[in-house]
Amino acid sequence: MEIIITDIIFKPYVRMTQRSKWVNPQAKEYLRSKGNLRDNMAAYMFNHKLEMMPAHVPLRIYLYLYVPSSPGHRCKLDDQVGAILDAGNNIIYPDDRWIDKIQAERMIGFDNQIVICLNRLIKLQ
Repeated sequence: MEIIITDIIFKPYVRMTQRSKWVNPQAKEYLRSKGNLRDNMAAYMFNHKLEMMPAHVPLRIYLYLYVPSSPGHRCKLDDQVGAILDAGNNIIYPDDRWIDKIQAERMIGFDNQIVICLNRLIKLQ
């Protein structure tokens, strides 16, 4: 399955507590951004007639993040990955805990775009 989200700017993952998500401005901004990203994912899935991956199946995901310019590398790639994985819960897959392999790459010098390639992980015995 391939999902392409264009013209999207999102806030990287922010660590938060149950209390801070209501009062911390960074956490509140992250939750709004995550909702926007989820809406874009859901719209793409609906428009392309894609179904959510089945539950309890090990998954492999490749993420390609295209950005117009470097933010000075002030943002960690793993926080960007965390935000995308969180947003995909119950939209692309039932639970991101079933993702056993992740490969991510950030490419600078392009229009804002996220490409998500997801498939079942086949483990050799």
